[in-house]
Amino acid sequence: MRKRIGILGIGGIGGYFGGLMAMNFEEDPSYEIIFIARGQTKANIKQKGLLLQSIEDSFVIHPDLISDDPKEIGQLDLLIACVKSYSLADAVSKYVGNIKQGGAVLTLQNAVNQREMLSEVIREDINHLTGCVYIISNIKSPGHIVRQKGPDKISFGKAAGESKAHLWIDKLFKEARITANLVDNIDDTIWNKYLFISPVATATSYFESPIGEVVGDNEKRDFLKGLITEAKQVAKGLGINAKPEIEDEVLGICSKLNGHSKTSMQLDFEQGNSTELAGLTTYIIEECEKLGIDSKHYKTAYDRLSAL
Repeated sequence: MRKRIGILGIGGIGGYFGGLMAMNFEEDPSYEIIFIARGQTKANIKQKGLLLQSIEDSFVIHPDLISDDPKEIGQLDLLIACVKSYSLADAVSKYVGNIKQGGAVLTLQNAVNQREMLSEVIREDINHLTGCVYIISNIKSPGHIVRQKGPDKISFGKAAGESKAHLWIDKLFKEARITANLVDNIDDTIWNKYLFISPVATATSYFESPIGEVVGDNEKRDFLKGLITEAKQVAKGLGINAKPEIEDEVLGICSKLNGHSKTSMQLDFEQGNSTELAGLTTYIIEECEKLGIDSKHYKTAYDRLSAL
């Protein structure tokens, strides 16, 4: 039976990974790929297709369907939610009725509290998987996604166990030529990724500097290290198995990236868009207060960013 996959949010993440699925399943009767988008993104893809560009090549991709109308979209076996964390609950609530009984929703946000965000949205007969992505990919214009140099993979699963029931999703990614890992306890994986994105996004936004300038300047680099340390203390306080060498790992990854790369949150601040400040910065401050941890670096960054 044909599996129907909905990609909610055709931005840097949904556009890239959804684009790979649509491209590689174009002539495969096993899957139907639906892009869920609205406005100019929807109009451009309908008219010209999705332009997916990387340092190696570029492709124009046409999904089986692009729509924002739940009635037109119909029943889905899997909804992959790639919207920003601040709009996750509202976006998923609009399409949760499209997910068939026993189907699944996979949320791929930078936040570590994805399940809590959807606790009042997801029905009991729907499997909620959470995940994280490792990629630097941005919207150049509606329907035009640019992937920059760097890692390219997805990790996903349940909080604990039950992963075997979702092997078909792992198979889906691999058949779409997407590097994906189905893990038994996704929380540790999400947190270890969060220990990269939260400090780096906060630092680049605070200094209004690309990643290369932050790690290349001693003062800015030390501030980033302070952010990593505070976030790591929160992870440990919540019982997360954070990598002991996470500080060095984060700085090492940053040094290998394109020095001109900017985080998604930094770009949102620059463009005057809504930002993930609540999920990536405020969250750590709130958890530090609960755990009795000093969050002076996060507070310093928040004081400036919240006024922008």
